[in-house]
Amino acid sequence: MLGRRNRQTTFDDVTWRQRIPKDSYWWRLHDWAVQNLDESMFAPLFDARTGRPSVSPVHTFLALLIQVEKGYSDREMEQESRFDDRVKLAILAGRDFEGIDAVTLCDHRRRFLQHGIATAMLERTLASAKQAGLFSPERSQIVDSFLIHGGAAVQDTYTLIRKAVVRVLAVARMHERDGPLSAVLKRTDYHQPGKSRIDWDDPEARRQLLQELVDDALALVGAARRSASTRPGWPPMKRS
Repeated sequence: MLGRRNRQTTFDDVTWRQRIPKDSYWWRLHDWAVQNLDESMFAPLFDARTGRPSVSPVHTFLALLIQVEKGYSDREMEQESRFDDRVKLAILAGRDFEGIDAVTLCDHRRRFLQHGIATAMLERTLASAKQAGLFSPERSQIVDSFLIHGGAAVQDTYTLIRKAVVRVLAVARMHERDGPLSAVLKRTDYHQPGKSRIDWDDPEARRQLLQELVDDALALVGAARRSASTRPGWPPMKRS
């Protein structure tokens, strides 16, 4: 069932927020969220009549944005949402908020990424967040990778493959499984923003780069499928 935020404020809610710098990332995310997010946007993802109310999807959606920007795994995000006042501010929670457990983070992210309505909303909202400057330049490639299915974006083959690899690694990081997956890759520059640094006027350099990207993508798919078959809870990979 759809969970909703506790909007009741206390005196402590006013005083602790004042200790967080107004020009910080946390306040910028908070102010953007107030203007752009509401539980009603997520209503199609939850049963309206049965079940125990979930953690508000507003909290978990904002947690996803923080994970993309800060690189937190689900377990790290669970701890941050429980103990870090800055995170509580950013996800529109009160100071007495008990946090978002890792299982809920994983479940809600699956709903956001797999439901048709949520996918369209995710694309619009991530684009709005990026335009609002909520992601650092070095994280913009990860944000773009979540929007890889957006019809408005026209990318070359190199960029599409690279962003797909980055997206898998970003999700793997949330599940604390990026280490084994990164180990199968030949290239080590996926964390760097922008295109690979080669001589783009050299046809042989372009050919070699494309081959390396294809090899890495295939190796990553294989490693992810092996991980999914041996580690319960890893999101299943669809075969194309």
